[in-house]
Amino acid sequence: MSYASNANKKSPLGMTAALLANTVIIGGLIISTSVVFVRDEPGITIGKNIPHPKPPEPKTDPEVADQPKPLDPIFVPKPLNDPPIKKPSDIRTTSDPLPPPTGVADGEGKTGTTPGTKIEDPPETKLPPVVEPPAPVIVAARLDPRYARDLQPTYPPRLLQQEVEGTARVRVLVGTDGRVKQAVVLSATKPAFGEAAVKQALSAWRFIPATKDGKPVEDWLVQKISFQIT
Repeated sequence: MSYASNANKKSPLGMTAALLANTVIIGGLIISTSVVFVRDEPGITIGKNIPHPKPPEPKTDPEVADQPKPLDPIFVPKPLNDPPIKKPSDIRTTSDPLPPPTGVADGEGKTGTTPGTKIEDPPETKLPPVVEPPAPVIVAARLDPRYARDLQPTYPPRLLQQEVEGTARVRVLVGTDGRVKQAVVLSATKPAFGEAAVKQALSAWRFIPATKDGKPVEDWLVQKISFQIT
């Protein structure tokens, strides 16, 4: 009999335990590597909206918010006809001396000033005196001596019977022809004396008209008349 046969006969429990252990190990491997397929059964899927939190508002500085927004730059087109702007390096300066001041001419024909020479100022231009036109020559109107006998008016009959005497002052406007155009009583001791003087002035008084630079003009004058019983 061989050694293996003897060993099996001697320990049957050990062989059984070894087989069980192998079986468990192999079964575990099979289970761990198996894929379980789950069959989807038809049904209704119910969805639910999940609210999202609102993002926090940005913080603004009140001083910065009150400031106006910067404006867009304004583009000013350059005129086509303008000459090009010269750079400072392109501008040429001249070192020519200034002309000498006017003064006494020296021997070489050059004009300059000699020490101690005073340059006189040009004479002031005097304006001609303003000649005012002469004042006009006015000659007032006066009584024409040729009509002096017609100056006294007719004595009022009622006052003559009562032997009442008096005076009258009359202001008359003498026309360019020497006749009286208007007559106004300034004062009279009796109204009848004034009325008689006005009537006589408009009908019979004659004057030499007033003149202005030799030309006749209208003029006012005052004439006094006396009423006396002789």
